[in-house]
Amino acid sequence: MHPIQTLFSATALGNIERLRKCLDQHHRLADPSSSIGYFQIQQALLLAFATGVFEAARVLLCRESNLSLSGGPLVLAAGKSDEDSVELLLKKGADPDVPWIWMNNLPLKVAVDKNIRRMLLDKGGRSTLRCAIEMGVVDEVVRMLDRTEFSRGDQEFVEMAAQRNHAQIVIVLLSRGFHTSQRAFVDAVCTGNLELAKILKGNPDESVRGERPLHHAVRSLSTIGVEFLLMSGANKDLANDDGQIPVQVARTLKEKSVIQALEANHTKSIVSMDRQ
Repeated sequence: MHPIQTLFSATALGNIERLRKCLDQHHRLADPSSSIGYFQIQQALLLAFATGVFEAARVLLCRESNLSLSGGPLVLAAGKSDEDSVELLLKKGADPDVPWIWMNNLPLKVAVDKNIRRMLLDKGGRSTLRCAIEMGVVDEVVRMLDRTEFSRGDQEFVEMAAQRNHAQIVIVLLSRGFHTSQRAFVDAVCTGNLELAKILKGNPDESVRGERPLHHAVRSLSTIGVEFLLMSGANKDLANDDGQIPVQVARTLKEKSVIQALEANHTKSIVSMDRQ
């Protein structure tokens, strides 16, 4: 049998003695026709993790120093819940922020074991934090914020949490000094998610994409959003970039309830709205 065939066969079957012998005899030989090099060991490593033969994976890891450990190997080890392999990969420099292109998944996305998830969180960066936010795991977001420094001026994390309606994570992020997102505030208002809008504490008059929040609410035909903004102090006489005030847009759309909401005399406060 050709040495490369032996390599893959011994790996898949978990025949560690045969694997070691094959590597001892053929690893990086001068003759390329019978040599086992980086590429073959990299493929064997993926095979070992995919088939759950972790002892073979660790033999391969110790044999070749320049293997690509991020992406596939770490995703597979995390998904198979092999804590020892994940720990070894991370010690050797595997990056939890790198996805495996074949699955388009990060290690944290596929990891189930709690200890493995903690290891990934402690070594991860922006992509791992995004993944934790997307999954809606509040304590994992808190763990990352406690251990890793992120730019508080970046609104991406708040927007991601808001888009997925993870209100508790939005609260955590804002309490840690992350800036609110006016765009997320407007989206919450337009979809009628007023509790989230209150948490985000956006500006009822600040423009987003050339339109005031009232204009966005009108175009979304959100009567409750219009009423919320007016009760929050929005100025219904402010124009958008096209010079239109909200009621003009509403009349164009011929939405009676929205027009009535804009033309009504709103004297309530957010507090009174809460009590309804």
